[in-house]
Amino acid sequence: MACRSARCRNRRCRRGGCAAYLFSTGTTRTLAALATADPATLRLSIDGKLIDLPRTGATGNAPLGFNAETVYRAGDMVATVQMTVELRQNLTEGGAVPTATLRLDREGRDTVIVPLAGLVGCAK
Repeated sequence: MACRSARCRNRRCRRGGCAAYLFSTGTTRTLAALATADPATLRLSIDGKLIDLPRTGATGNAPLGFNAETVYRAGDMVATVQMTVELRQNLTEGGAVPTATLRLDREGRDTVIVPLAGLVGCAK
């Protein structure tokens, strides 16, 4: 089953897998990150390039496969996502992410922390 989002092209969603679509929370919402539960990866656009970082650690509750805090790492880049996933009756096959933060650490660069929110969608 192919992902429908333009940001996740070249990525195949696993049947039964979930993805968290995380958007900036400013006046104009833009897709900031795509996290998948299985395989556990985080997709970001850094300097105009799509980068997939594998999960290297996680803590906390894991509704729909997403922990309260998840660490992703590749090379000298470390991304930490903290998020709350809420299961709601009016959302089927997923949940809401009312609050989240993305912390991006890169060697020799400033740390960036971005507030996010979004939705989790799960394929049957």
